Amino acid sequence: MPVSDSETYDTYVKWLEKNKPTSCFDIGVGFGNIGNITKLILPDIKLYGVEIFAPYLNYRGGKPFKVYDAIIIGDILNLKNKLWKVDFVCAFDIIEHLERKDGIETIKYLQRIAKRGVIVSVPIIDYPQGEVLGNIHETHLTQWKIDEMKKLGGKLLFKGRICGLFYFKHKL
Repeated sequence: MPVSDSETYDTYVKWLEKNKPTSCFDIGVGFGNIGNITKLILPDIKLYGVEIFAPYLNYRGGKPFKVYDAIIIGDILNLKNKLWKVDFVCAFDIIEHLERKDGIETIKYLQRIAKRGVIVSVPIIDYPQGEVLGNIHETHLTQWKIDEMKKLGGKLLFKGRICGLFYFKHKL
């Protein structure tokens, strides 16, 4: 969905308030909810986005996207080694849209560009999903479990009814 489940938002806000990063990539901007939350908590943050489906950027006349310093239209799989280092990266409800191998490689890549780590939110229950609003990229290709995220190095920050929120440390 172009909007992530809100059950992880409180934990995300607490992480932002505690860590106070100065720059961020929001992977999978969607309708801009995560960017708006981030900018509300940290008004001076340099906020960059990546979105594969350009029509989302016309949502509500584009108003939610004014908080971003820049938005790159493209597939994260094609942007590896093209993004720059930032304090942290957030990827809310993105990894499940990738094949397992691509999801793992994407998390590892994001860890390299995120000086203070990566926050990943994924459904932790069986949550099939197909095309949404004409966007075939909304299809869920991989189901993730908490133990799998932990094996990849993710620290569980929040376990909800639907989603889990994980923190991955920076890696060279």
